[in-house]
Amino acid sequence: MKKLFLMRIIVFGILWFVTGCQGIFNPAPDEQEIRFRNAIRIHPVHELGYVRLAQYLKTQGRYTKTFSVLRTGQQHIPDSIALIRMEGGLFQGLGYYRESQEYYTEQITKHPDEPLLFLDRAQLYLRLEKQQLALNDARKALSLKPDLFEALYLIGVILDRRTASNVPDQSEQALNALIAASEINGRNPDLWLRISTLWERRGETHQARLAMFRAVELSPESKLYLRRYADLQEKELDLTSQKYSDEISESLHQTLQHMLKLFPNDIWVHAHMGNLAWTQEKFVLAETHLLRALESKSPYPWANFRLGMVYLSQKKWESALQAFEEGLKSDPKNDWAILQTGHALEMLGKNEEAITRYERLMEKGPDNLVVVNRLNQLYWNEFLFEKGEEVLLRGLEKFPAETELIEKLLAYYESHRLFEKAAKIILGFIEAKPDNSAALAKLGFYEKNLKHPEKALYWFKKALSSSPDFEWAHVQQIGILLNTEREDEAENALNDFLKLKPNSEWALLELSQLKLKKIIF
Repeated sequence: MKKLFLMRIIVFGILWFVTGCQGIFNPAPDEQEIRFRNAIRIHPVHELGYVRLAQYLKTQGRYTKTFSVLRTGQQHIPDSIALIRMEGGLFQGLGYYRESQEYYTEQITKHPDEPLLFLDRAQLYLRLEKQQLALNDARKALSLKPDLFEALYLIGVILDRRTASNVPDQSEQALNALIAASEINGRNPDLWLRISTLWERRGETHQARLAMFRAVELSPESKLYLRRYADLQEKELDLTSQKYSDEISESLHQTLQHMLKLFPNDIWVHAHMGNLAWTQEKFVLAETHLLRALESKSPYPWANFRLGMVYLSQKKWESALQAFEEGLKSDPKNDWAILQTGHALEMLGKNEEAITRYERLMEKGPDNLVVVNRLNQLYWNEFLFEKGEEVLLRGLEKFPAETELIEKLLAYYESHRLFEKAAKIILGFIEAKPDNSAALAKLGFYEKNLKHPEKALYWFKKALSSSPDFEWAHVQQIGILLNTEREDEAENALNDFLKLKPNSEWALLELSQLKLKKIIF
């Protein structure tokens, strides 16, 4: 207690000195201050008089006098929580956090059942980044008053911050606290902004948009809220099915039109209006809005890239290339935009330049299947077969189950009779999918061409065990048996095949020739 008393003397001394620097003598009270002081003289135990005078002095920067009024008020009204809170808030506002913490602790000891004091100390702890202490005090305040909006709101904020600070995810608890707060007071737009953010973090774009709509309803001219609402509408439009896309698209259009009336020169609004027009294939309108957004001297690569897509959609390849190149000046590492420049260059017949763009993306790793396929095709168009093969192999390392890459490689190897390489590729696929009869038969075909009849028969047999009606596998197996003069096995295989295909002229002819050969010899 003595320590706190000495601390207050020091604080008041500092404040008196600061005030003294502004003038050795206190300024004469003005008319408003005199009125407040007269009200206190008339009613010395009226809390509101002290509150108003303290607020007035604080706005004048006369902090020593403010403290003095608050302390005098507490002497006359010892249980005034409002005056206690104002003094604690003044400590916080002036940056005396340690003193503020000690003050709140002293007052909580005197008033252990007052939730607002726990709430104030919780806010102080949050300011000091003592999140667990802040959470404890906020929950204590809520336990004392279960319908305390500010406590629920603060709990949601604290849990949200803890999640963002690498503490195990507490976003669901934060969301529940904020939703509970909204049921007590749903008129706070910032509350709905926080709820929307938490819904989006949990992957619930629709719920995030609905929450943001509440914020917009409460503050319909807020640029911040309207932007976020439009962003969520765009995200939901990308995710939704065709059944609901027209409804969301119209809602987004109304939002952007409203923003355009409020902020007619805002480049963000024009850019997103242009983007929406592009999705609706209104290319002239899209170009108009995007060019308006780009009139600003500030770089706006997003608008450049969207303008590029407008031109690509109209097959205006040269204009599209220029738009993407302009955006890349400010955002040179945008892989998606680099990919689009490659496509535009392809369409302009500038294959070598397109290859350079795709190669730049491949240097970072074959993470984009589109890049792998386009670069492969360009290499082969330019008769650079080995480079095309290398790109496909690199892509297959990243996407081992991608059948399109496997089929391209196999077609290339077959056309060049590189059956050993083809067998290696298909064997890797079989290890992942051992019951794929087409792959098993394909491997048998490669072993047959490599003059490995026993291995070929093994793989054809496995293919037929998975798919007994696989005609091509039957034909290949019988062909190997006939070529290796295993006549009895070939005859049995032909009879089995004819059970499946009794009208097969090829099988009937082979069987008749086999029997004729036995008669002759």
